[in-house]
Amino acid sequence: MVSHPTSKEQLWVSPQYARIIKKIAVDIGKRYSDVADEVLDLGLKEYAKKYNIDLEKYK
Repeated sequence: MVSHPTSKEQLWVSPQYARIIKKIAVDIGKRYSDVADEVLDLGLKEYAKKYNIDLEKYK
């Protein structure tokens, strides 16, 4: 598990999940913590749908 700082709280997520969030943040030009907050609120699949992100690219 990896310590996962967000704007709201400190969470623990798997290293793979953290890498995916980090790659998405870099690709769309947002801060990691902002993307992480929204991903944790919506879920990864809903976040990807909202921003038209192809999750297959990050696996």
